[in-house]
Order: sequence, then C-alpha cells, then structure tokens
Amino acid sequence: MILVIGGAGYIGSHLVKELVEKEQVIVLDNFSTGHRYLVDDRTVFVQGDLGNKADLEPIFEKYPIQAVMHFAANSLVGESVVNPLKYYQNNVAATLTLLET
Repeated sequence: MILVIGGAGYIGSHLVKELVEKEQVIVLDNFSTGHRYLVDDRTVFVQGDLGNKADLEPIFEKYPIQAVMHFAANSLVGESVVNPLKYYQNNVAATLTLLET
C-alpha cells in the first residue's frame, strides 16, 4: 500500500489517479487546500493532519505501508513571507512528525 499525504490536492490527486491502477492507495488529507471531490473512490481515505501523530499512527498500525508520498506542503511564496511560521510548522515540523511516526 502507498500512503499519499495531500492526495486531495491538485498534484496529489493526479498522482493517486495513476497509482490506483496498479497499487492500493491510502489518502490522508486535512482539506486545508484540497477538496473531497478530488479523492478517488478506489482509495482508502483518512481525513487527518500530517502534523498530528494521533492521525498518523493508526494508519501505520492498520495498513502495510510500503511507501509514503508527501504532497501536503504549503507552497505560496508570498504567503510564506507574510506568515513564515505557518510554513515552518507545516513543511518542517509536520514532516518531522511523519518521519518520527
């Protein structure tokens, strides 16, 4: 199984559409920028947050994850200058939570 974090976003959802043709896929998304209608019905969907260990642990305990693909980073340059802490928390701290889990 492949875990796609941010699989309800633009790039993640396109990747998922390709992956489900050959792999079992789990999508984790908190819908901060993604959309429910982009989640492929052939996936296991978990609404949760990348930075919340309580959302991640059950996924890794329940499913035999072989790979993780992370598409949940914030990426707007202008906003990152105005609100750098938001970007640090999501792009660095939340990714560290994933790696620790």
